[in-house]
Amino acid sequence: MKKLFLIILFTLLPFTIFAGPFGLKMGMTLEEVTEVCGGEKPKSEGDDCYRITPVKNHPLFYEYIVFIDKTQGLYSIIALSKSDSSREIINNTFVEVRGSLSKIYGASEKVDINVSLKDIKYEHVGTYYYCEKWDNELKDDLICISLYATRYGGSYGLVLQYDFTNKSDVEDSQDEVL
Repeated sequence: MKKLFLIILFTLLPFTIFAGPFGLKMGMTLEEVTEVCGGEKPKSEGDDCYRITPVKNHPLFYEYIVFIDKTQGLYSIIALSKSDSSREIINNTFVEVRGSLSKIYGASEKVDINVSLKDIKYEHVGTYYYCEKWDNELKDDLICISLYATRYGGSYGLVLQYDFTNKSDVEDSQDEVL
């Protein structure tokens, strides 16, 4: 019986290790993120911000940015879609991605917001904004998932952001310095 339990445990272990979005999970260290990126070290953009290429990625998104605190570990993920000059194509893609997220995380709430992408060094010209926020119980230690249809770099695109529950702890520790 023990042998059967161990076989099942080791068979399922890889699925639990890579259970979060893009194979990432809350609290991962820089070294653990490097492993999820197939050994490719994340490129530092300053402070807690790193550009990565996760092995487990989505063909719609071409760039991934993670925020990793030295004590709290991974607390936020941003994925940028390939851009398109057609607003209609991005609107359709937005609806598709929103549908996929709803299948995984349940119904969402639409909130109109103003987004700033200055931290990831993209010109942000606001033509329309959407934020999909899941207020119900989220899996994978997530507190919020946001999906923005926006314009950056002269084209339209999507920004998908995952915030983990430890993000508020990181913000609190940063505020204590002030």
